Amino acid sequence: MKLFQIGLHPCANSLSTLEPLKGMSVLWSSEIRDEKKVKEFFKEISREVTPETRVIFSLDADALAGEIVPGVSAVNGQGLSLEHLKKFWAEYRSLPFTHSPHLGIYELNPVYDTLSALSMRTMGSFIFECLQGK
Repeated sequence: MKLFQIGLHPCANSLSTLEPLKGMSVLWSSEIRDEKKVKEFFKEISREVTPETRVIFSLDADALAGEIVPGVSAVNGQGLSLEHLKKFWAEYRSLPFTHSPHLGIYELNPVYDTLSALSMRTMGSFIFECLQGK
């Protein structure tokens, strides 16, 4: 099993979370704007995944910026933008696999959302684009 994590903040995680697990690769929040590091990260993924690999694209919603997804228990003032999320999804989908990944969204709570359901609408639009193959 291999775990790839994107957007971790050292200041928001315990030391045990930040200790690399066996088989874990991290693209730190400070590295997401570095195109070379992003490309290398996805090249590493392409070396690990085969057509037989079960992939779960797991999105922890509190990794996203609080202004676009306030409906989480740990609102992130320095989170990923929706553009970054879409870019990472597109990078993943452009890798040379023929299978479809499972998509899971976690840490999203309508109780904490705005009256206009901003978080739910943001995630809904992302899911819609994923299902459209974008």
